[in-house]
Amino acid sequence: FMRKFTLIFSIICLFATFAVAQIEEEKWQTYSPADEEFSIGAPSTIKGGGYATNPVKNIYSGRHRVVANGNYYFINSENLLNSETLKKNSNDVAAENLEDYVRPFRVEGKAVEINSFKGKKYVFADDEGFYQQIMIIAVKNRSYIFRTISENENDISVNKFFNSLQLFENEKLTNFKYTPPVSEKVTTPKTSTQGSGQGSGSGGKGDSDRLPPPIPTSTPSAEKNIFKILSQPRASYNDEARIYEVSGVVRLKVTFLANGTIGSISVIKKLPFGLTNSAIKAAKAIEFVPGTTTISKTVEYRFTLY
Repeated sequence: FMRKFTLIFSIICLFATFAVAQIEEEKWQTYSPADEEFSIGAPSTIKGGGYATNPVKNIYSGRHRVVANGNYYFINSENLLNSETLKKNSNDVAAENLEDYVRPFRVEGKAVEINSFKGKKYVFADDEGFYQQIMIIAVKNRSYIFRTISENENDISVNKFFNSLQLFENEKLTNFKYTPPVSEKVTTPKTSTQGSGQGSGSGGKGDSDRLPPPIPTSTPSAEKNIFKILSQPRASYNDEARIYEVSGVVRLKVTFLANGTIGSISVIKKLPFGLTNSAIKAAKAIEFVPGTTTISKTVEYRFTLY
């Protein structure tokens, strides 16, 4: 009995060690940009920063992001100085902009308060199987949207991210006015018109950048019963994915039925912001010569920002 118990225990430990090895070590650090009014903990270095989108009208926009262990963390900020936003409650304005996005998920925002600053938080699962948390809150000079996307509900790292958030008034920003040097070119954030992304399929061979083969005018009789992909449409990018600078690979397992139609499609690896759904839509449009039996192939769609 003891030998059997020892063997089982050793196997469990081996699998546990392997699972831990697949998780990238998170090196948490406090992130507090000088031109913002927040500090927050992040599992890795946060990329991005602030941009003067309109120095004349003193309009500022900030975008910060980090991806770690499949979790996405985003922080968007807008300044309130000399802005039309001051005429309304900034949280209400941000909530109005978000309303169209969260409406399909039938989720209501819950009131939150951090360091005496009040806002709203939305928690929901989207139609691609991701769990999202979105917090909208305004400080003295900034309006913020803190957003996380995870494949796991109640993810420990996501909760740590929100629990570490601190808000405050940055006195340096009260009279802030951006005046670029004569030699400096004003930098603007990327929009849907900047950068591009394309999805392509590998057909299970791992070459996601290969163009689909041309559609033959006729199929030789000797190849009638040999499975062959004729054309594989590219998956389309979308503005939201570009704005959040999301890139990577969606990997699908596609069933090619012997009757010449696409069967079930299961997701092996996914991306948020509609990219998984875009890949599935493209996979359903694959044209192929069926084999004598139903087969399954792994198909990849790669989304890249340029």
